[in-house]
Amino acid sequence: MAHRQWRIVAAGVISAAALLLAACSSSSKNSGKASDTPGSSTGASSSAATSADAYAATFTEPATGSNPAAKGKSVWVISVGQASPTGAASANAAMKAGQAIGWKMHLYDAKLDPAQFSNGIKQAIAAKADGVVLIAVDCPAAKSALQQAKSAGVKTVGVYALDCNEVDPSDQGLYSAQVSFGSRYANLADAYKAWGADSAKWAIAQTDGKANVLSFENSEYNILKFYQQGFDAQIKTCSGCKLTVVPWLAADFGAKLTALTQAALLKNPDANVVQGGSNPTLGITQGVVQAGKQTKIKSIGGLGLSIDNDAIRQGQMTAANAWPTEWFGFAAIDTLNSVFSGTTPRDEGLGWQIVDNSHGLPAKGDFTGDVNYIAAYTKSWGVG
Repeated sequence: MAHRQWRIVAAGVISAAALLLAACSSSSKNSGKASDTPGSSTGASSSAATSADAYAATFTEPATGSNPAAKGKSVWVISVGQASPTGAASANAAMKAGQAIGWKMHLYDAKLDPAQFSNGIKQAIAAKADGVVLIAVDCPAAKSALQQAKSAGVKTVGVYALDCNEVDPSDQGLYSAQVSFGSRYANLADAYKAWGADSAKWAIAQTDGKANVLSFENSEYNILKFYQQGFDAQIKTCSGCKLTVVPWLAADFGAKLTALTQAALLKNPDANVVQGGSNPTLGITQGVVQAGKQTKIKSIGGLGLSIDNDAIRQGQMTAANAWPTEWFGFAAIDTLNSVFSGTTPRDEGLGWQIVDNSHGLPAKGDFTGDVNYIAAYTKSWGVG
């Protein structure tokens, strides 16, 4: 793909919706006490999921057992691009968390340029950094530099980042650690699949088991591949449901994707659900609105970013399967702190939550969840 197109997708896949990420009943906080082993996912588990089940949150309280702050560390945060709302939110939160724990922090903006991922890692190595947190940088995109960091003893943690062995099981993982979901999900790829499955459960519940889905799918990016695998597999468990896949490419973002959406709706007039992945507001939502279908069709997509939430409030989209993006930044620092101390990274409690006008939609801005994770982490580190 052309370099410019990659940058557009990075902005879209990461920002208008990626890394982007089941949901909120009237009580999204877990009733159980927080511990070093947060509770398991509460997402709906069958194709006959009830409406209430479909809105159950999958995140829990973060671990609160002691994880004393490592002393005197220098850490770089490499953001996929600060122009990306999701990338910036997690990167800025990681910077804030690192400062709270007492480390010397440096932010490197890769500006949505793949060549800068490796450059940032190499600069961190040259600066004698103890650790690097990479936001939304899959291992294959910076493989050589990650190998160099490993050889130099620089610890690396990925956020919204698939390790090399997750992308290709025959390859070797290079990240020192990734933000952990504990026993709930084996790895980030597994979480992405579950995220997609929960969107499908919502669609099934919304249509009483008669979902006729237009699923807009992209095969260029790993996050979308895993999400779509989970979504499609879950829809196929529903005997009364129908799935129509509508392929799109990064180059389609904007007017072309809007036209593609309108054409798909015209060709499939009985469709009652639109699945927009992590990128609905980059053309799909507009297509639904321009076709006059926004009140006649259920639509889900996005990460619960401000742009997604605005579309829901304005009646352009029904729901988003939202991730608490800032929480990931704090979880990354907690994970790196465990790596520094030589302990096994713990379940950070992270997950997602489907939000709409009746369930968990924030009054404004990005979705953050209702867990006081900052207080939990600072107490755990012994700094708050």
